[in-house]
Amino acid sequence: MKVFTKWISIETQKKFQQVPITDYVESILFESKIIDGMVLVYTGHTTVGIYLGNTDKYLPQDIESFLEEKVPNDPNYLHNVYGGGNASAHLKNLLVGVSVVIPVSEGKLELGEWQGIYLGEFDGPRKRRIAVKVMGEAKE
Repeated sequence: MKVFTKWISIETQKKFQQVPITDYVESILFESKIIDGMVLVYTGHTTVGIYLGNTDKYLPQDIESFLEEKVPNDPNYLHNVYGGGNASAHLKNLLVGVSVVIPVSEGKLELGEWQGIYLGEFDGPRKRRIAVKVMGEAKE
């Protein structure tokens, strides 16, 4: 089994932003030469998320509205009172998660017809790092 790791650097531009990263991940998969296995996409940041989503251009607005409704930045959160003032970004991270695993077959990501890989920024603008680890059988 081969393991190949590379990092993606993203500089977000807005407080709340969803950045498509599928093309970056596909490029790393191609570079890895792995044809059967899996890709792990992970971030260690606590105020962003990594998720699989529908590529519809209107969905990012719906996701933002949904998350803002479910987790508004309540000034009474203790982190806001005693810490960084971004408690809602940390809580959104808990809902969305920090990683996805995608199967690889015949050198291609096994994404659904409308699926894409996204970084969800909840406390930007910031510089973000995403680890992409490809594991599996390589071309001979």
